[in-house]
Amino acid sequence: MNIIPEEECSNHEEIIAELTKRNEFLTKLVFWGKMTDYVFDSLSAEGAKIYMMNLQGKKQEIFVTKHTTIRDIKRMMEEFHAVPWHRNRILQNCQELENHRTLLGLGIPANAVLQYSVHPNTKLYPPLEESTKKQREEIAHDKFIMNEHILKRDHQFQECLREKRVNYHLSKKGHSNFLQLL
Repeated sequence: MNIIPEEECSNHEEIIAELTKRNEFLTKLVFWGKMTDYVFDSLSAEGAKIYMMNLQGKKQEIFVTKHTTIRDIKRMMEEFHAVPWHRNRILQNCQELENHRTLLGLGIPANAVLQYSVHPNTKLYPPLEESTKKQREEIAHDKFIMNEHILKRDHQFQECLREKRVNYHLSKKGHSNFLQLL
């Protein structure tokens, strides 16, 4: 039977006490509905930052506030990597984040890790409201790009696509359930 030296036991007790305190803090966050307060406080703190991780696992730290939008983060990434901001994609839980949303609105606290990637298409135009006059003229003359911009903003079309996606998944699920019955 191995006997643990006394100095190691006291070290373990300190670690257990700290983990217990951390567990209590996380319990308050999750079960007492304090997550929004935590996000607000963490983003309001001096020197709040988030970490951007690319697909290769390289991290980069960016200083943020509670008013920082995804577009602001993309512009900061543009300064670091010399890639136009509209080609950067910022992801959280495999979902691309929208440019106009703030970190506070998305519930992203300080010290969070977000993934980013660069869109491979070098001829990708920025959103219509961010385009230069020359780019808007090119878009107006190119029917395919114009339709893409128009359909992206058409809420009725987007709702129709969502319904088709849901119906497809339901029919796929129903088909697999039918095959299981056979």
